[in-house]
Amino acid sequence: ETGTFYLACAGSSDALVQSDIGATVYLVDNRTIGKTDGSSARPVAGVLMNIDTSQPGGYAIKLGTPAPSIGGGP
Repeated sequence: ETGTFYLACAGSSDALVQSDIGATVYLVDNRTIGKTDGSSARPVAGVLMNIDTSQPGGYAIKLGTPAPSIGGGP
């Protein structure tokens, strides 16, 4: 399924903050995302679109969409 969904964020080194909005995030499990790819062990979840702790999960992720790379691409 594609779209934007609220998921939970993993803690400590995988924590996400407002400055991470627009960045690619990675699946930790079926309900949790993280900032890092876990040494290439985690698949891309999508792009962090918003942080709203009033929503269940609190982290809006546009699933299946990696963030665009900066420069060098076609």
